[in-house]
Amino acid sequence: MGAMSAPKGVALVLHGFDLMKNHQPGQALLVAVDWLRFKLEKQGYQVIFGRYNTHQSFIYGAQEIAAYLKNNNVPTNNLSIFAYSMGGLVARQMIANGLKPKRLFTYCTPHLGTMLHVPPVNHGAMSMMPISQDLGKLNKNATETAFRSNITAIGFSHANPSPQLHDGVVDINSATGLGLGFGRPVHWLSMRVGPQLPLDPHGAVQNLPDIEPALSMFVGDVLKG
Repeated sequence: MGAMSAPKGVALVLHGFDLMKNHQPGQALLVAVDWLRFKLEKQGYQVIFGRYNTHQSFIYGAQEIAAYLKNNNVPTNNLSIFAYSMGGLVARQMIANGLKPKRLFTYCTPHLGTMLHVPPVNHGAMSMMPISQDLGKLNKNATETAFRSNITAIGFSHANPSPQLHDGVVDINSATGLGLGFGRPVHWLSMRVGPQLPLDPHGAVQNLPDIEPALSMFVGDVLKG
């Protein structure tokens, strides 16, 4: 928005874990970011895509994003966050550290940890395991706990023959934060099955059209003020 005028508010988008550790993490989420910009910037909102090093604990990711906001003078008085996967833990850690956004939407975030078969390939992955001390401390943090009524936690499952429906990386109970007291836990089910089921269901939900209902819900809440 530059010197023209201050934005009505800021929408911060946070990506998920980057297995390949490329120099531009979150590439798969760029189409969703462009979708949000199309919907929100014409209404006077600023959309920011926050990138962080996912090969360190989400604690360090929270510090990186907080530093970015501060160094770039991003106003946080009317801040909304949409965070995919690991990004949801980064956002919650920022709240534990004192950030006060208006709302947080998490999308397929391992609030209770990733599934047991997910390998601990680095510190970032280990910080998301069910036995992670970092995750345990976050889930007991009083400051973040007080904010939880403002969290919409969306979990995405694909229909399959198993009675346990999940996206392959984050169990639905973890994605919706079962027992954590989030204000709006949401479970959506894709009816794609068999050959239509993506090889990486967790990653595929970043793409349109799967992510569009979550983005639309987020935009609706932001525009309500």
